[in-house]
Order: sequence, then C-alpha cells, then structure tokens
Amino acid sequence: MEQTNGMVWVIVPVYNAADTLPRCLDSLLRQTYPRWTACLIDDGSTDNSMQICQKYARLDLRFECLANPGHFGPSATRNRGLGRARGTYVAFLDSDDWWDCEFLEEMVVMARHFQADFVQCGWTLEWPNGKSRPEENTYPDFRVFDRENFSGPLTEMLRGISMNHVARKLVRRSLLEGLTFSTKLDTAEDLAMSFQLLMRARRIAFVPDPLYHYYRHGGGLTGRRLSFGQKWAANRAVARMMQAAIRGTDFDTVRFRFLIWARPYRLLASKAVRLLRDQFHQSKDRVLE
Repeated sequence: MEQTNGMVWVIVPVYNAADTLPRCLDSLLRQTYPRWTACLIDDGSTDNSMQICQKYARLDLRFECLANPGHFGPSATRNRGLGRARGTYVAFLDSDDWWDCEFLEEMVVMARHFQADFVQCGWTLEWPNGKSRPEENTYPDFRVFDRENFSGPLTEMLRGISMNHVARKLVRRSLLEGLTFSTKLDTAEDLAMSFQLLMRARRIAFVPDPLYHYYRHGGGLTGRRLSFGQKWAANRAVARMMQAAIRGTDFDTVRFRFLIWARPYRLLASKAVRLLRDQFHQSKDRVLE
C-alpha cells in the first residue's frame, strides 16, 4: 500500500488575507482526519500573508509554502497547486473561509465507502458581523449518483449555483489529471471546472452537513471588482464550452442544450435575488441590534 493512500492534498490560494488566514489554517489543524498536506500559495500579497503562511509551516510540517513572483489570480494559483498534487484526494480551501473540524473525515469516509470520484458537502454563509446562515442543500440527505443518474445533479448545476463551488468538494486526484482552471475567465472558473469534473466522473456523492463555511465580505482571492459585461462574457464563454462538451454524449439533448443556453440569464436573476436577500437580512440585523 502506498504511503500516500488516503492522503488529501489541500490547495489554499492566498491573496492579502492576513485578517482571515489564521482562522482558515487553524481549521486545518483542528481536522479529525490527520492525513493531509496543505499547499499554501501566496499570490503576490502586499500584506503579511506570506509571513503567516511561513509561521504555520514552522508549526506543522503538513503545511508547504509557495510564493508567486507576482499577482497571477486564483486560477493560475490553484493550477500551480494542482501541478504539485500528490496523494489520493484533492480539496480546495479559500483563505478567507474555513472548515468544520470533521470536514475531511466525513468527506473521505464517504468517498472511500462509495468509491465516489468526488463528494460535495453543504455550506454555511458567514458575515463579518458574526451572523451565519446554513444554505439550503441541493440534497437534504446523503445521496450517491452513478453516471446513468447524473441528469439530476447536472440539472442542479445548470439551474443555480449549488453545484458550482470546487471548495465544497473532495475530488479523487486521478479525476483531475490533465485538467486546469481556466486563466482566460474573469469569473465562473469554478463552474467550468465543476462541469468538467461531472463530465468525467462515474460516481458522485453528497454529504448534507454544512461542513464548509463561506465568508461573505468585499475582499477575496481576486481583489477584483468585475463589471456586468465581464461577468456576462465569462458566463457566456462557459456556456459555449458546455455546449461543446456534451456533444455526442448521453447529455446531448434538447433539454440540456436549452438549460445551458438559458443559464447565464438565470444566473443574473439568481444573483439579483441573493443580493436583495442579503441586504434584507443585514438590514433586519441592524434593526434588531
């Protein structure tokens, strides 16, 4: 048995995350599953993020530190981590987010037991004011899908955002071989990667527990403010990629082609609803304070 069997390679891209990075890395140290290595890649931060990474690397040998020679963006940074990946599984953790202490254990157990190519968990939205809200799960209980039953997960991916995030997934490393995040997209690179993973997979699984904590604030990995035109162009480019990818497959149907075409329009409407909902919750919190 290889020594890397069961090991999880965790890719953590870092950009100007000094305020949130310790919480993120502490959540790794608290994992009940010990077989992981975290590749911390600083993407040209102008704060002391790299010094924090180095501090944790001295504290625990499971942390590895790399530094980009400039600011290349999240896709190129994740790709650098993928190029060094080893072990059985790959996970992605953003530097402003964090995991529940049982994230890896639950995900690895599910992947092993069902021989799933990737596993996705539920998530909780977190705000700087300390408020949090578990997001509604696509599947409220444990589910396993074989490829002949992927029409449900694919429909969910095309109708909303619940299937898009790579950070909520534990992926078998062999499924990622030859794949990279697109460096040509201004946004929607997670969706493009998640779609490719689904097209390659033979079996996938879902854990309903909200094990991933997504921090909602104005910063993040990119340091970018994208215009409507940039977002629209990126999502249209992903739609064209999807149309080409399903050609000649079991998913090459009128229904799925329509869902792919309509997805950018649906996404814009969904984002508008989410913004209004977030503003409502924040306004209600201010009234109650």
